Formats: sequence, structure tokens, C-alpha cells
Amino acid sequence: MDHAATKPFRGDVDKALTFVVTALTPIGFRVERTGAESVDLFGPPMQRTRQSALVGASRIRLAHRAGQLALEAELGGVRRITRFVLVFPIALCLFLGIVFSVINLATGQVGAWLPAGVAIGVNIVVWLVIGPIVVRHLRKKTLAALDTLLVNAVAVGGSRS
Repeated sequence: MDHAATKPFRGDVDKALTFVVTALTPIGFRVERTGAESVDLFGPPMQRTRQSALVGASRIRLAHRAGQLALEAELGGVRRITRFVLVFPIALCLFLGIVFSVINLATGQVGAWLPAGVAIGVNIVVWLVIGPIVVRHLRKKTLAALDTLLVNAVAVGGSRS
């Protein structure tokens, strides 16, 4: 798992688990497995950064163990967006650079590639800077949402800690 957090818990486990299921199913999570002391949920694919931050987790497990409520999450949605943000814009820029070069060579305008080349180079540099910033922000937002989910589950379950 990519993220794990625990909180002291002496409340009603069933209420806490029901709260988590109720909070996550409307945003596309489906219950994979339930037990007396745990629930496993599988999330929808993250397709854009404006989705709920919780969708950054592809799998979430909430379990009660030894007086603790534990949340474990696999950040598959964050990884998917990371790959997209770090690869697609740069690959697109390189592809356009090749296309413009071929067109300029085919039309005999050998020097005309310079403005397009500069623009493409600037775009690549911009995405090399922006991509990691977007990824860090998304990961931070997802982890904060997961921690909030755990705190809320503890509160709803009636923990006295």
C-alpha cells in the first residue's frame, strides 16, 4: 500500500465502516470485500485532476485492529495521472516537432522550423517544470482527503479518543 494511517478507536466499528462505504460509493467506489472488522473498496479510474481527491486512491482498506482504526490506500489514480502529466505533453511536443520538421523539409522551407522549434522547446521546458508541481499537489490533496476520511470515520463511529 502507498499510504497507511491509524487513529485510536474505541467506538462502533460497524458505524465507522458504514460511513466509509456511504462516503465512497457515490463517487464511484465499489465494495470489494467486507468483514466484521474491515472493508475493502476499489475505486474508479482517475481521469482528471478535478475529480474528488479520494479517487486518487484506487484501493482503500479500512480495518479495526487492536484499538486502532487503520486506513490503507493504494494510490493508483495518482500514479495514472502522474504518467499522463509527465509523458503526454512532452511526447506531444516531440511529435509536433517531428511533424513540423518533416513539413518544412518537404516544402523546402528549411529555416522556417526555427520558430516552431523554439515554441516546442519552450513547451517541453514548461511541462518539465509544471508536471512535477501538478503531481505533488495531487498526491498531497489525495493524502489529505484520505486522512480526513479516517478522522471522520473515527468521529462517526463514536470514538472517545
